[in-house]
Amino acid sequence: MMESFQVRKPLYPLLSIFISIMILTVALIFAKDWAGVFFIAASFALLCFTGYWKCCIKVLPFLILYQVFFSLIFYFASGRNLTFVFQMAIRLAGVVLAFIPGACLPPVNLVRNLTQL
Repeated sequence: MMESFQVRKPLYPLLSIFISIMILTVALIFAKDWAGVFFIAASFALLCFTGYWKCCIKVLPFLILYQVFFSLIFYFASGRNLTFVFQMAIRLAGVVLAFIPGACLPPVNLVRNLTQL
């Protein structure tokens, strides 16, 4: 299953993990306002332009279903508070986008890199 997420020229393994951590962290920081939406869109576009477009396209249907399902749960659990739902949607999108660089990383490259270090 994970072989379908492989990219032709993956990033340096530790850089890929660092990018995943940074996407998640910044998405959590910007979740309280519209900067989070712009960050998520810019991160998605940047991942698409840097060679991860196949993985981004494969993750997009999951992201949409994931967002709809959990947004409905948060909507009813929060007493129909749309601000809370908006903030949680940005956080969840950050989690999915942080998954992309790590999922496209071949495990053998990470093992080789850590062995060399």
